[in-house]
Amino acid sequence: MDMSAPIPAQRERATGVAAPARILLAEDHAISGEIITMMGRHLGVTIDHAQDGLEALGRIRKAARSRKPYSLLLLDAMMPILGGVEVTVRLRAEGFTAEELPIVAVTAAASSDEVKSYLAAGMQAYIGKPVSMSDLARTLGVWAPETLVSPVLRPNPDLLKRYEERKHETLQKIADAVDSGDISEPTITEIRDMLHKLAGTAGNFGDPGLSEKSAHCGANLIDCNPAELTGILSKFAQALEQ
Repeated sequence: MDMSAPIPAQRERATGVAAPARILLAEDHAISGEIITMMGRHLGVTIDHAQDGLEALGRIRKAARSRKPYSLLLLDAMMPILGGVEVTVRLRAEGFTAEELPIVAVTAAASSDEVKSYLAAGMQAYIGKPVSMSDLARTLGVWAPETLVSPVLRPNPDLLKRYEERKHETLQKIADAVDSGDISEPTITEIRDMLHKLAGTAGNFGDPGLSEKSAHCGANLIDCNPAELTGILSKFAQALEQ
């Protein structure tokens, strides 16, 4: 296995024509890997399967050198030899950015501390085990929409209006909490629930960036120091204005 570090390539062929999206799953449990790749086939998506973290690193590096890079890494968080956090840290250190290679943890361990460690390492989100078809479809729709035949929902005007109203209500709730200093537990719980819903729908309406930011903010609100709450919400609001 060639373990030399490459310079990450952009998602295009040497001819300049956009390359088709490629997805890699790193999963040491053979049955779980087969199930997820099978679900991918049902969704019309080919998912390559690496048996462990070292193999995943080798495949990603080789793909980048051949100018056929992976577009998304689904990464088992708990693997022998090399775990998901270490794989992520190495990839980010080598220059594989979140824009070029989003990384989504696949994990049965999703406590607040574990989620924070995934995000701190450079992952963008996580999907819980056991992975369902709808979970996988939603994840691909957000992080690799080009892989799906109809990745972005094209809603009727009424559905789009309801989504925009929910988004506005969420942002207004956050703004009110910041302005008033209301960081009581009921308020934070309500905001976290609203962010969770927004993270799960924004990608379907063509806004994966908002989905990512909502998920990140919601995770940061879990079991954090009360003194940090206003700062977390303010940072989220400022990020949306950029």
